[in-house]
Amino acid sequence: MSWFLIEMDEGQSKGGKINGRVVFGIIHSMDIIDNESKYMYLNRKVRFNWNHAILEGRVKVASDDRLFVEQHLKDLAKNNAIAMRNLNQSKRFLVQFIKGANTIVHTIVHEREVFWPADLENPHIEEVLVRDDEFRKMAKVLYVNDSDDLMQKELDALKAKCFDEVFIDPNDNIDIKETPWLLVQYSNSPSNICYTVVHLDKTIWDTQNQFPNIVTYLSLIKDTIFQAIILRKSRDRNELDAELRKIGSSSLSIQFPIATCFTTKVTLPPPANNNVLCAKPV
Repeated sequence: MSWFLIEMDEGQSKGGKINGRVVFGIIHSMDIIDNESKYMYLNRKVRFNWNHAILEGRVKVASDDRLFVEQHLKDLAKNNAIAMRNLNQSKRFLVQFIKGANTIVHTIVHEREVFWPADLENPHIEEVLVRDDEFRKMAKVLYVNDSDDLMQKELDALKAKCFDEVFIDPNDNIDIKETPWLLVQYSNSPSNICYTVVHLDKTIWDTQNQFPNIVTYLSLIKDTIFQAIILRKSRDRNELDAELRKIGSSSLSIQFPIATCFTTKVTLPPPANNNVLCAKPV
C-alpha cells in the first residue's frame, strides 16, 4: 500500500509536546521508517517522518488509492463535526454485547444511541439497549464517562488487555492449514473492537496474504474487507470458543478506568530502513 491515514498527537504534529488531542494526516509509504511490518499488524503503530521530525502514530486506513484515503479523512472530519453538534448529550458508554452466535463486541456508544433505559443518570446502570446495524442488542455497561478522548483510551487499553490475556504468537511457521480454526480480533470502526472464531475456509485473500500466521482477511459485509489479527490458532474449535468466553467474562470483571495503569507488551522495534510492507484498509 502506498498511502496511509495516520492518527497522531496534535502537539507533536506541530513540533511541540504531546497535548492529548488527536489529529489525522496522510503520509506516503516512503515516510514510514519501520520495516518490521509485523508490529504494524499487531498494534497499528508506526513511526514516520512528519514536518522534519519522527513521530509515532496509528494507522487508520491504507490504500494504493490516495482518493480513497482522502475520502476517509473527509468522513472523519464530518463525523467530528456531527459529534460537536451533539455535545449536549455527552454521556458515553463503553459496553459489551454478543453479535450473532460467536462474536463479542466492545464498543463506545453515545447517550443519544441508547434506547433503554430512560434514566441514564443512574450511576449503577448495568445494561443498556443499543443498536447493532438493523437490530437492537442488550449490552453490559463496562464504563461511563463524558469524554470522547478518555473513552477511546479506555477502549484501546481494554483491547490491549484482552490481547495480552489470550494471545499466543501465531508466527510459528506451521502451515496455517494444520490449525484451521482462528480466534481473531478486528475493528469495523474506530469506536469498536470485535472478537470471533472463524474457520480458515471463511477467510479470503489467502494466496495474497504474506503473513498468514499473523493476520487474516474477512468479508463480513458486502464490498467491505476487514483485516483481523490472529490471537490464537487451533485444530479444535472448542478450545478457541472457551478463550472467547474468557474474553467476555474477564472484561465484565475489570475495574475501570484502566487506561492510566495498563501498558501493552507489544512494542515497536528500533528504527531501521524504509523497506516496509503495508496493510489493507483497517
